[in-house]
Amino acid sequence: MKKHLKHGFGFRPAAAVMLTTAMLSGGVVGSAVAASDPVAIKVTGSIVDNTCTINKAQAVELSPVSLRDFEGNNSTLGFKVVDVELKECGTGITRGVKITTAGNEDPADPNRYAFKNADTGATAAKGIGLRFYKAADGAQPFKVNDTDGVTNTSLTAGDNTLSFGAAYVVTNEDTLAAGSFSTTVNLTLAYQ
Repeated sequence: MKKHLKHGFGFRPAAAVMLTTAMLSGGVVGSAVAASDPVAIKVTGSIVDNTCTINKAQAVELSPVSLRDFEGNNSTLGFKVVDVELKECGTGITRGVKITTAGNEDPADPNRYAFKNADTGATAAKGIGLRFYKAADGAQPFKVNDTDGVTNTSLTAGDNTLSFGAAYVVTNEDTLAAGSFSTTVNLTLAYQ
């Protein structure tokens, strides 16, 4: 079969005819529908009264801790309360906010409660992750990439403070080494 080249594209005669026919029939049908049938488009949405202003980039520094003070896998040190300020919340905030987490999971923690150390150089801490807690009491940690999260319904219109906790956690005592540590915990606030 011969190939016909036109403007750098390879066409077979049958394909060119089918393409032209499809383009023409689409144009004719589209015009007929648009000219004779009215179209109603229903657009829906909502205006909410429950959002807040949040400082989206926060840095928290945990105090230095000593390796010798850790007591094996899953032991924690350096607990610190982490406050997230919600400003100018609307009146609907009393319905609550669901808080979920995302971040890099430390593969050495089979329970998924440790955020991975992002520092990877020769001076990075080894065998250490970050445990991030659902409240300032440090009783219950978030799982990394926790889609269940926690819902806080004790919020009021105006300014609010969400309090969490953070601590270093041993994820692998066999590789434990002192060094630098950093990680990112991404919180998503879904207004209810």
